[in-house]
Amino acid sequence: MSDSDGLVVVVWVKYEKISLDVPLDLMGSASHFMLEVFLRTNVVPMRQKLVGFKGDTGRPLEFLWSTDLRAVGARTGLKLMLIQMPPGQELDEKAAPGEDALSAAGRAVERTAQRVAALDEAVRREGKSEARPAAAAWGGDAERMMRAGKLRLELHESAMKVMLSLDAIEVGGDEERAARRALVSRTNTLMDRLEALRGGVDDAGGSAL
Repeated sequence: MSDSDGLVVVVWVKYEKISLDVPLDLMGSASHFMLEVFLRTNVVPMRQKLVGFKGDTGRPLEFLWSTDLRAVGARTGLKLMLIQMPPGQELDEKAAPGEDALSAAGRAVERTAQRVAALDEAVRREGKSEARPAAAAWGGDAERMMRAGKLRLELHESAMKVMLSLDAIEVGGDEERAARRALVSRTNTLMDRLEALRGGVDDAGGSAL
């Protein structure tokens, strides 16, 4: 992340009994910020509840993967609280009233894609490579590298679940069939990308949950 032009602010995230400084790129995605929080706390993005952001009206804002970081009132020194939600109570956006299964699956694919993109960028910046051996990868922090591996596995599992949900959707006309095929193709691409990231992380930690 670059702090040029004041686009990156540093916020404080309190989790349990500790407070951590976390960079927040105002031009990045919410998934990028949630990844930074995860790498410091081991709370996977799917189960993060971040309290302390406020919208343009000054009212508390529910922070989700799709939140626009330019509209959360973020500033250096802002204090947030992180709550780890129990399994099954994740804060991912729920289906809108009347939303059909194909549209809901499309949002799930987009959500997964944004999280994969955030991890991809982090691996390119910090991960193991020919030019960056394991001892120097992830800032020399073995735990940070292991957490990145955990998230890679978690995202792969999420992509598999999306694929199963797409297989279960009954479609009617050609337009719906084409839309489902496109989502299946994109999900396959995401899974391939996650497989390619394996070499830059440490998968030894197993599941992130």
